[in-house]
Amino acid sequence: RRASLVDVAPFFGGFWPGARNDWGGDVGIRFVAEVGCVVAALGRHVDGELSESARVTLWDAETQKELAACDVGPASPVEEHYAFEPLPERVPLEAGREYRVSQLCRGKMQDRWFDGYASEDEVAALSTTRYARFIGGGCRHDHS
Repeated sequence: RRASLVDVAPFFGGFWPGARNDWGGDVGIRFVAEVGCVVAALGRHVDGELSESARVTLWDAETQKELAACDVGPASPVEEHYAFEPLPERVPLEAGREYRVSQLCRGKMQDRWFDGYASEDEVAALSTTRYARFIGGGCRHDHS
């Protein structure tokens, strides 16, 4: 029997209850790809059930270029505490390069987002470190 060369794993996990819905813009995380790999789906955290769809985007941090985006909402599949949507095409990531994943948030959004702090131990325990190294949070105000 032949072994598969495909390893499917989320980069980040955990339960991060949302408390904010008072700001408009992209809110997310910054990470460095530790090895060359591909992203096949994008997702966002779910506290219980999602009430509305939100745009989730993968960005190249250096160029600020959008690499992929999809809408994740109430009809999206959920695993653990994350709703996700598969991308129409896989997106290759380059080892050593910084990327960002964000969701488009707005004031009075029904689904609140996490804006807290994760300890180094939490990040280490809840990240698939063979693929991605968490750098920190990030936000973006403009939508040009």
